[in-house]
Amino acid sequence: PRPMTVIAIIGAGISAGACVRALGAVARRVVVFEKSRGVGGRLSTRRTSPGGVVAYDHGAPYFLASHSDFQQKVQDWQKRGLVVEWPLRVAHHTPGQGWQVKEEMISRMVPVPHMSVIAKDLLCEI
Repeated sequence: PRPMTVIAIIGAGISAGACVRALGAVARRVVVFEKSRGVGGRLSTRRTSPGGVVAYDHGAPYFLASHSDFQQKVQDWQKRGLVVEWPLRVAHHTPGQGWQVKEEMISRMVPVPHMSVIAKDLLCEI
């Protein structure tokens, strides 16, 4: 029999979730260690009190999906209602010209209802 391979991952952000998915195919056991109470890393949600009376996202305000493999995962999350496109309008100010809206073709994505849902989704199998 094959010896048991145990892999430890430090931190429970979305990179950890991607590693869990990739390494789960070759390792018998993957263990994630996280110092915080919840998952998410830079895409996490904080609560002001037990029970989550007030919750807020901190860290990255949105994420981009430029790689085709990640775009496929984002499309899956969209179908399942875990992420939506953020219709952000970016403007810049030039002295003498005032504010001008910058036309961008960048698709910024935000998880709903909170940033931590995509890390939870990626880590749900462990």
